[in-house]
Amino acid sequence: MEGWHNRLNLKNRSGKLDKYQFSPLLHREVLFLDIQTMLVHECQLTQYQQWTYQNVQRHLHHYLCRYTTAELLTMAQLLSCCSHVTGPSMR
Repeated sequence: MEGWHNRLNLKNRSGKLDKYQFSPLLHREVLFLDIQTMLVHECQLTQYQQWTYQNVQRHLHHYLCRYTTAELLTMAQLLSCCSHVTGPSMR
């Protein structure tokens, strides 16, 4: 979501938008989304993800799998593990 918001801000160099400026911009984004969806379904579009975020996603997925499978974590343990992955560093 943050990437989409940043892209909209880059396309809008004039500052604040009124509804007459925002509507065409949003319409172009909808058309772009349709194209992206089609490319994803055809396996023609891949997304680059920074290593840091890949690592976070991998850890979160691991903990969620442990929560939902035989290695049952309690909800409190799951939330604690996730907070260590996504929370601020305690150095």
